[in-house]
Amino acid sequence: MQIARHCAALAAAAGLILGSGTSLAVEDTDLPLGVSWNGDAPGGAPPWVNVLFRDFSDAAPGAYGDFEWIRKTIEVQVTTGSDFYDEPGGSCCGVQGKGNLTAYENLKALWLSFNPRLDVKKLKIYWTGSPMPDGPNGANVFPAAGLQPTDIAVGENKFRAGASCSFDILIQWKGPKKLGQDMDYSKLLFVYGDPNDLTEEDLRADDFLVAAAPCKKGAPEPFLGVGHIQNTSGAEGGGWIKN
Repeated sequence: MQIARHCAALAAAAGLILGSGTSLAVEDTDLPLGVSWNGDAPGGAPPWVNVLFRDFSDAAPGAYGDFEWIRKTIEVQVTTGSDFYDEPGGSCCGVQGKGNLTAYENLKALWLSFNPRLDVKKLKIYWTGSPMPDGPNGANVFPAAGLQPTDIAVGENKFRAGASCSFDILIQWKGPKKLGQDMDYSKLLFVYGDPNDLTEEDLRADDFLVAAAPCKKGAPEPFLGVGHIQNTSGAEGGGWIKN
């Protein structure tokens, strides 16, 4: 499994314009889910789902202005298609989708792990289209948020993916609208503790690229992430994919 990284200079952060001439460095890390390990494989070429972790940590001090609090957060974009997902008006902060679900296939659930060195009880996950209380004004909303999850849950080794690993994070899209059919991306924000506290831990993408424990006996590789795909064309009508 190859985790791709690249840096870009942007004119804004998380879709929030900070003024012309502002250049902010972000680091993007991809976790592609392109291995079928249980049930039917999706019909298209892998990877079928991509999880992108966008880290704002390395910009110059003060570069984010009123949104300096996002420096210690990780923006996560889950993509099931290959379109370019941009902010309204094509402003600045687009994401290249790297998934490939086809026809009526959809991503029902996503499992991720969290750094065991950190306290999972302090981890909060928001859909960016709803008010997020951690910023200074207590009602931050990011544009182009994609499909809202129906369930977000966090707990140490609490969530099992099929008959396999125990994970710390479970995100589900179980509503009438499907991720991969009605909309093919969803934007989330991962926050640890109080991001306005300068002494608080700074989240990094690597904090989510850890193997689930315990994994299925005999598994050849660690499971960093798992997705449950529905409406495949095979006999089982669904299956599980991993990194």
